[in-house]
Amino acid sequence: TLELLEDGLVENAARRGEQGLAALAGIGERHPDLVEAVRGRGLMMALELSTPEHAEALEQEAFSRGLLVLICGKRSVRVSPPLVIDEATMASGLVVLEEAVRAVAGAAAREGDRPMAAIVDLSSARD
Repeated sequence: TLELLEDGLVENAARRGEQGLAALAGIGERHPDLVEAVRGRGLMMALELSTPEHAEALEQEAFSRGLLVLICGKRSVRVSPPLVIDEATMASGLVVLEEAVRAVAGAAAREGDRPMAAIVDLSSARD
């Protein structure tokens, strides 16, 4: 643990966490029908979505774009980058995440009340 302090990883986690939470809050403000809450501390952050289907669709959409996020709970998606992430890489990942959120929000808006599983074919993504 002393090495973590000496190498600046704790400070980096705090700075990148602030960067991430600010970006996630902006995503939530731009997509209020999809994102109900943003929470986190340091590099452990999450978007709480309106339905479990939206969370699953976001997980798959982000993965298809090369970004690994994980569902946590029933309808939240966890964003947890590594302690060593730099500012530029964090910014790039947040852009990809917003693109994925935009895609899921667009699909939900186009399809109205249809279940997300019918909108995004998730069967091939799990094979």
